[in-house]
Amino acid sequence: MKILVDSQKFLIYGQSRDALYSSAARLEVSALAFRLVVFMAFFAYLAVYSTGYLRPLLAIFSFPLVVMVFRGRPLVSPLAGVVSQLISIISLLYALWQRSGPVPGIVVLIEFTSIILLLHIATMKNLRAVYGGLILSLMIILAVAAMNVNFIFPLILVPYLFSFFLMLRWISGFRHGCVSRQRSSENAIFRGFRAQGLGFLVSVSVFAFMWLVLFYFIPRTESLGLASEASKRRLKGFSDTLSLGEPGLLEDNPAVVMRLRPIDERTSSPSIIRRLRSRTLRGTTFALYRNGQWERGRKRRWHADLRRNQGEVKLIDDLNLQRDIHPFEIILENTEPPLIFVPDQTTELSIGLSFIGVEEDRTLYFLNRVSGSRRYLANLILNPLEVQDSNVGEVINERGIQTYLSTSGIPERLSNLANQLASGTQTYSERVNRAMSFLQRQCVYSLTQSDVQGMDPVEFFLFENKSGSCEHFATALALMLRAMQIPARPVSGYTMGEWNDVGKFFTVRQGHAHTWVEVFFPASGWVPFDPTPPALDREAESEVEKIFQSLWETYEGYWFSYVYSFDNRSQNLGFRRILAALSERLHYLSDWLLNPVYLLILGGTVFFFGRRIRFMLAKLTRSSTWIPLWYLEWEARLPLSRRPFETPADFHKRLFEAKTISPEDYENLQKVAEIINIVAFNGSADVNDCRSRGLDILKEVKIR
Repeated sequence: MKILVDSQKFLIYGQSRDALYSSAARLEVSALAFRLVVFMAFFAYLAVYSTGYLRPLLAIFSFPLVVMVFRGRPLVSPLAGVVSQLISIISLLYALWQRSGPVPGIVVLIEFTSIILLLHIATMKNLRAVYGGLILSLMIILAVAAMNVNFIFPLILVPYLFSFFLMLRWISGFRHGCVSRQRSSENAIFRGFRAQGLGFLVSVSVFAFMWLVLFYFIPRTESLGLASEASKRRLKGFSDTLSLGEPGLLEDNPAVVMRLRPIDERTSSPSIIRRLRSRTLRGTTFALYRNGQWERGRKRRWHADLRRNQGEVKLIDDLNLQRDIHPFEIILENTEPPLIFVPDQTTELSIGLSFIGVEEDRTLYFLNRVSGSRRYLANLILNPLEVQDSNVGEVINERGIQTYLSTSGIPERLSNLANQLASGTQTYSERVNRAMSFLQRQCVYSLTQSDVQGMDPVEFFLFENKSGSCEHFATALALMLRAMQIPARPVSGYTMGEWNDVGKFFTVRQGHAHTWVEVFFPASGWVPFDPTPPALDREAESEVEKIFQSLWETYEGYWFSYVYSFDNRSQNLGFRRILAALSERLHYLSDWLLNPVYLLILGGTVFFFGRRIRFMLAKLTRSSTWIPLWYLEWEARLPLSRRPFETPADFHKRLFEAKTISPEDYENLQKVAEIINIVAFNGSADVNDCRSRGLDILKEVKIR
């Protein structure tokens, strides 16, 4: 680099653009830059791993990434480039072959990009290769962001963006070193925490804006609304059979199934929350029992048309009395199987669909399976259920009740026990209370399973082990009541789960799966009873642990509610709301402009201030084309052209510096510049006189 200084000039001579590009392509990247690109690839792969897809492939990629981090440099083998090109071609052909398969297209794209990124890093040598690594890793991150599948993604995004910002800092220093032919110290990348933090915040803000725009405006399809691995799993305990003692409802699984958010603020009061904790969420029922296994049996099914009711399902018609009703929004995050879980004492559901499936045991389900979440509203009655008692043996006219009176499969010892408990009782309530009291007094709740030694599991539970899960308690109660000539059936569903006092919602996990019993009263219908005693609470959590747990669940809940569940219907609804808001504003503006009062005020303003307005408009018009035509015609004949936004005075100075005019002509042209300023900015100037004086001066100017 050369610097020349004299009395008139200060010129800096550096490398040309071609020299800069050749230097950037020739100089090898440092170990720091190489490791930064590897870290960016690692975080991109980790984002893909969090979705549940391509995990075996990413596990294979982990080993070469670790090796490259310790080496700090790419492969130097002469065959590395050839092998890389060959693997790239094979990967492209494999991706094209997968297009017609069951794998979503966005997953195929991420898989191909991940392979190319690893190969690119393995052979990366210069700045151009660094650019390629940045672009490929950013493509993977944006693709995962569009999938909106996991609430872990924002936590992975933060270190990725920090590495991305450090990489940009390094590139800036590298390019400066290529221009100045002096390599700067890489320690400067980590200096200046204030500037570093500000740059990082700017990078995060730009990426967040890009992500929000892409996320909101990219059409939501099945391939973009991919479900996470946890939500793709089928819920256990809701199949056509229920077996005692097998894994399923017994698992303490923390996977979130749904969340219930109260709509009214009054519902979040501590007293109401305490009363709602004992509620259950009904899933499906079982009818036939045989040697430790329940079967659903044949149930009549039909499709309910909800179009006339605007997507609402009425569940309780008798609302003559004053009842305390609380609306809840239910966000169902696991839709496999597609059951509609109904909270206890729900008066109506607002699902917003045209059709749903209904079975004769009041099981509701979605007709169309989706990979995302489902939302619906439920109105709950807070008041306790009022049950009208009846005498045993009263005639039951409801269809299908005889199935739940069947004593088939009931062990003889259990029947004898039921007859003893029913002795001296006449009503439904008396027999239910005696059976419930016996179970809760004689048996304890436990998830530990023992060998039944060839006996019927419920018989072993009642007479030998006297310890079991909610399935054992519900099965024992249902069979005992049937032996007492009372219709009963077990029900699988969930408890209300955990109340989050920060986010104000209930979190229902797979571990909250529960089984209880529904008993049929001739005058009141099916009434739920839970014979399972409460489990012993685990060791109390510290206040700090509770706060962090609540904050984490709040973040997780908002992510699933507003990001994960953003599907095609939500996007279309959002667009319609935006268009409706714009239409409303335009309608309001048109009404305001057409108002006679405002029109009168506007007319008076134009009448009284019209002259001033015309003068201002004329001035603005002149300022946009303020150079007169006679001067423009003169300058068009010159060998040098006036640059855009260059004033006549500056143009004359440039003509003088280029030795196109003499010093005497330069002074005359400056007079012309003053005349042009007078014409443009003095409203009282004589335009014709200025034109004639300016043309006279220009005729005397000689161009060399």
